[in-house]
Amino acid sequence: MRGASPTIGGRGASILANETLVSLRAALDETPLIVEHRFYRGASAPVRLIFDDFGRLDEYLRTQTRIGDSVWVWRYDALCRDDNPLMQGKIPDSNGLVPTGGPRGRLGPVLGSVGSPFTIPASLRFCPFCGVGFDSPYPCKRAS
Repeated sequence: MRGASPTIGGRGASILANETLVSLRAALDETPLIVEHRFYRGASAPVRLIFDDFGRLDEYLRTQTRIGDSVWVWRYDALCRDDNPLMQGKIPDSNGLVPTGGPRGRLGPVLGSVGSPFTIPASLRFCPFCGVGFDSPYPCKRAS
């Protein structure tokens, strides 16, 4: 029946339960989380977000959701991999040309591709230990 009040009092899964929040925090130590916020009774289209900070996720759950909303969470590292993209492409220059190759030849992208917890912030341009620029060329030769 349309417009009827929801029945409250069931013991379904609560996204705000302490053990759920502890699990979300632990997962965020390993990978970003993809969150889909489905509004109760389809009040509007779902919102899809990616969180890499527990404080921001917790704030969102406590301030942007309402009773009855459903929140679905997936691990980013389990779904978003180089072996399963829908599409991948590069942004072209004004002539429609894109750079060839991948991270080979530049130190920063290779070091940054190792994954968590060894990622390099985009604002960091030089190694803090040796001073080598992350855009510096490196040899592409393999040891024999």
